[in-house]
Formats: sequence, structure tokens, C-alpha cells
Amino acid sequence: MFLNKILNLNRFKKSLIMIFADICIVLFSILLCLFLRDEIYLISDYKDFIYYVTLLIVSLSIPIFVFFDLYKSKVRYMGYKAMLFIIYAVSFLAFILFIFSLLSGQDLLTVKTIFLFWLLLIFQLIGSRQIARWLINSIGIDGSKRDMIVYGAGSAGRAVISTLAGNKNVRVIGFLDDNKDLHGLHVNNYPVLGDLQYLKSMNKVNQKLTILLAAPSMNLERRREILKTLESNSISVRSLPPLSEIIVGMTNIRQIEQLRPEELLDRDPVLLDKYKIKESIKGKSILITGAGGSIGSELSRQIFQIGPKKLILLDHSELNLYNIYNELLSYSENRKLAVKVDAVLGSVLDPYLVDSTLKNYSIDSIYHAAAYKHVNIVEKNIVQGTINNVLGTYNIAMKAFNNNVPHFVHISTDKAVRPTNIMGASKRMAELIIQGLMASSKNKPLIYTMVRFGNVLGSSGSVIPLFTKQIQDGGPVTVTHPDVTRFFMTISEASQLVIDAGVQARGGEVFVLDMGESVKINDLAKRMIRLSGFSIADKDDEDPYSVGIKYVGLRPGEKLYEELILGNDLEPTENQKVFKANEDFIEWDEVKKMIGEVEEASKNEDSDKIKSIMIKYVTDFIPSSN
Repeated sequence: MFLNKILNLNRFKKSLIMIFADICIVLFSILLCLFLRDEIYLISDYKDFIYYVTLLIVSLSIPIFVFFDLYKSKVRYMGYKAMLFIIYAVSFLAFILFIFSLLSGQDLLTVKTIFLFWLLLIFQLIGSRQIARWLINSIGIDGSKRDMIVYGAGSAGRAVISTLAGNKNVRVIGFLDDNKDLHGLHVNNYPVLGDLQYLKSMNKVNQKLTILLAAPSMNLERRREILKTLESNSISVRSLPPLSEIIVGMTNIRQIEQLRPEELLDRDPVLLDKYKIKESIKGKSILITGAGGSIGSELSRQIFQIGPKKLILLDHSELNLYNIYNELLSYSENRKLAVKVDAVLGSVLDPYLVDSTLKNYSIDSIYHAAAYKHVNIVEKNIVQGTINNVLGTYNIAMKAFNNNVPHFVHISTDKAVRPTNIMGASKRMAELIIQGLMASSKNKPLIYTMVRFGNVLGSSGSVIPLFTKQIQDGGPVTVTHPDVTRFFMTISEASQLVIDAGVQARGGEVFVLDMGESVKINDLAKRMIRLSGFSIADKDDEDPYSVGIKYVGLRPGEKLYEELILGNDLEPTENQKVFKANEDFIEWDEVKKMIGEVEEASKNEDSDKIKSIMIKYVTDFIPSSN
């Protein structure tokens, strides 16, 4: 296709084509001006003068157009500013012609003629670029464009649609908006088609259609209603980030992303006592272990926004540490927060590194998120998993204790309750360390506590990234069992509640986060498939717009259902989503004995011995192999 060849040219050749087109437009404007003024007959009378004037105009127009940057902006992304520059450039050219007419004394270049030329040239230059833009954006390069409707014709929708207009893989159909006064009008040259009723009235699902939710301030109930309609019609959906993130500069209004996990869960936002949280973190030196992981990185973001004096990020993964460190530095530049952020590369198992970090930075509070959390990986690497989760926690807790670090929050898991896998048992042993340490510290004003919660949606080991990739690959989506359920929480929600629990802690408690109702993984998979624009495939369904679900069976160490507490005695706290569990623990001497046994078994690479130690100290631990 001819248009394809032009679009594939380099920038210089495209500019030459535009310059040639503009020369033709200038010449045509001169002739059209004379014709409309009914002065074509003057061409023969003023032959030499018109020739020199035409040469002057063409000679001046291109340098003036270049000076006003008419060839710097891409036609595909052309907005009102580019049109303003055209008006400035033509106005300057007309002014020069006016001066020339005064100096020459000729009657041909009257004010009316110059004004008509000015008007015609502006109209044709802008019109030619708008036609070219329409050809590029509307006709497209190939037939694989995805139709997109933007829900929200406000400032966010208008900002993002200018970006979409330049995307060669997207064809923008128009807007939807709840404001009925806008229906039938055009916003940014795109029609406002209606509101949610427009989607409900669709007789057939367009498999190439995507709805972009571009109303960050939309109330939660309306958003849920829209998502329910999109899901029932299997219409793909994308979204803009929340308004809170846009305001603080953590993202921008043009950032299009997948639907966030919290919208898949239908959970209400977390309500926190922001004053108490700010009081506990503002001006303090905070250390986060495992800072590059899913929970650690979100904790880093949340705590960073509160404004501690220092935020120290510790992680043994160089890449993960690099990513979160640079992300926070960029936020710091955007918001101009006076937070000193430092990255420490290393492991919580290194006693010298941990000790020097606590002393050098005068740490006030530690959030210990460093752990191996993938059940099936730890199940196959029992020794290393136990060393990291148990001995790592023991090392940093003891160093914190000896350095009189006043505040320590250990991030735990629901898999520590009646565990059937090594990961869960190792995390319960880590809890026993904190509980025993607190029981032995009667003379020290230290607050060391634990926060236990279930699966975190959107984390590196959660089903969301796995299901997303499987849907993009055409399926099938793999679910372990049709009836398997899990407690779920979003990364942001979990991190905020961890901080809140840490504020309420008095030492030695096991805080349990309200995970809401358990979620059936099968239902979550179906919802993700539908909101990606596909239907659920039957066994023999070969429809290219459907995605199937495959049941692969529970893996070693996995439960069909999970629990959050060992007993039933949950106590409420100041936050209705945070509870305190009173659970049995072992005395500190017993903890030290347990650690000695683990160290000995680890040195000998004796995984069977480690299992027997776990059975001995962890309540109701039944290894999957048993």
C-alpha cells in the first residue's frame, strides 16, 4: 500500500514530502486568492511582478515554516499547539508581504488580498495535515487494529485519547460518559456515544473491542456496575491508574494498564488512621528487608509517601533492588520529598551486614519481608528454604534486639496455620522466634510483632500474572482444582494494613488481616477470561475468541482450603480489618534449642531432619509426603 511506504520512510524523507506539499499549497493559495478576488486577469498585466512576488513568498514561506517548527511535530500526534504554530507562521509571512506591498507601491497586494491569502493558506495547511492524520489514524496500516471506546469524556479521557489517536494498533470509536448533556456531541473530534446503556444494548460482542475506563474519580459502585456489564458481555477492559497515584506523581494520566487486582476482587478500599501512621513513621529511619519483592516494594512505596527521614532498602536480588531504588528516586524528584533512600545489597543471613546497617543508619523500625514464599519451590529446596526463612529471621531479629531497635514487624502468612508444606512450617517457626524473643524481653521497651495474611493478588507468585500470560497466549488457563479456594488481598491493601498493625502493636502479638470471603480460583479465572474479551471455552470448542480452563490437580503441600488462625479467639483492634490472635508459643530457651537443631541439620543438608524438627515445634504440621 502506498500509504504504508510513506509511513515507513525515515523522518528526513517525510519532512521533504511535507515541504514539497506545502510549496504546492502556497502556490495554489496565491492562484486561488487571485481567482476569488476576481483578479486572474491581472496575471498578464503584472506578469513580472507576480512572478517575483510568488518567488518571494515561496522563498520566505519554507524558512519561516521551519523556524516555527512546522516540521518537528508528527502528523499522527498533531494537536492544537501545532495548529497555533501554523497560524503564527502564516501571520508572520502575511506581515512581511504587507511590508513589501508598502515598499513596492503596487496596487496588486492590497490589505484585502493579503488577508484572503492569509486565511486560505491557514485553512489549507491545517486541513492538509488533518486529512493526513485521518488517513494514518482512521484507515490504519493494516486490518489488525483494535477498536477502543473511552469511558469518561472528562479531562482524563481527553488527555488519554490524544495518545490513543497516535497508536497505530488502536482505532478510537468514541466516548461513553454518564453526563447525558454530552451525548450526541463531539469531544476532541470523537462522538460521545452514550453511557452504560450503550454497552447493555449491544446485541453482539465485538471481539476486537476494548473499553478504557478513563474516569479515575468515578465512584466505586458505578465502576463495579460497569465492570459487571463488561464481564457479562465478555468485553475487554483497560483502565487508568487511581487518581491518588496521578496526583502524587507516582504515575501519569496517560498510563493505560490492565485491570487492577482490587477490581477483580470487588473489595472496598482500606480505611486507615492516617494520623497515627504518620506519627509512627514521619522522621524515622526505616529498614525494609526483601524490599525488591512484591510485598517489600509496595511497603517501600507506601512508607515513602508518608515521609520517613531515611528509608533503607535491603535485598539480595540486585535487579529487584535496582528497580525499587530507582523508582523511589524518581518519585522523590517528582514530589520533591526530603527522604534519604539508600539501597543495601545483601542477605538477612549475613550477620555483619545486618549489624553494620542497623548501626550506620540508626534504624528505628524494621519491616521484615524477606522470605522464600513459593510453596512448590521451597518444597523442593527444603534446606535453603528453611535457612532463609528461619535462620534469616533469627539473625535479623537478634541483631535488632541487641542493637535496641525499638520496632520490628515480621511479615508472615496464612500458610503458617496448620501447615502442610515446608514454606508454611518455616514461616511458623519464624513467628515462634519473634514470640519467644518478646516473652524474654521484659526489661526492654521493644515492640516486635507479626502480621499474618493470605495470598496477595498481583505479586510475583500469585495467579493473576500467571492467568494473564496464559490468556494472552490463547489458553488454557490452569487451575489446580475446581473447588480450590484462597483468601486474597491486594498488594496495596496488605501493605497498608501491615503498617497499620505495626502502629497498633504492643509486642508479641500475631495480627491477622481480614481477608474477606475466600475466593474460588475457578471463578477468578473465568472473570479474568471474560474481562479480557474472551468467552469460556467448552472441551471441544475451537472458537478463536474463547479460552479454556484446564484442571491440573493440587501440587505437593497445597491445601484445598486455607485458614488464618490456629484457634477461634480473635480480638478486634482499632481497625475493623485487623484482628489480634492469641496463640501458644514456646519459651526463649526452647527457641534457641530449635535454632541449634535447625543449624545442625542445615549444615548436614539433612532435609528429613529438618522435617522432623518442624513436626516437633510447629503445631499440627503434617508434611504433604505424610
